[in-house]
This record gives sequence, structure tokens and C-alpha cells, in this order.
Amino acid sequence: MYSTEFYLLAGLFSVLVLTSLMWMYYLQREILRRHTISLKLQEQLTLLETLLNSISMPVYVVDRDEYIINRNQVWNVF
Repeated sequence: MYSTEFYLLAGLFSVLVLTSLMWMYYLQREILRRHTISLKLQEQLTLLETLLNSISMPVYVVDRDEYIINRNQVWNVF
């Protein structure tokens, strides 16, 4: 009834649509995963800031190059 080219094109189109749907599903999962990780990191940062600022002594954090990368609020008054 239909020619071979029609079935070939219909098959290729089906594979293209299926691949696109699988890619969209993967991207949605990746976006959700990254969003979840971002929220967890934000919670950890908030906890760290709270703990650091609750110390009544001046405290600072330095990196390997000995640059101050973080300090508590008491350090600013010191």
C-alpha cells in the first residue's frame, strides 16, 4: 500500500520523537536533582553562618593561600 520510503521516514520520525522525549525526561530529572542539591547547600551555608556567628570570640576562616574567606560578626567589632 505505502512505499518503503514512507515506512522508513515514519520509523525515523518515531525514533526522533522517542529520543526527544527521553532527553526531556533526563533534563527534568537533572534540573530537579540540581535544585535539590542547591537547597541542601543553602541549608548548610545557613547553618554554618549561624554557628559561626553564635561564637562570642573573634573567629575567621582562611584558605590554603592564607586569605580570610569568612569571619564571624564579632571579628568585625574586634
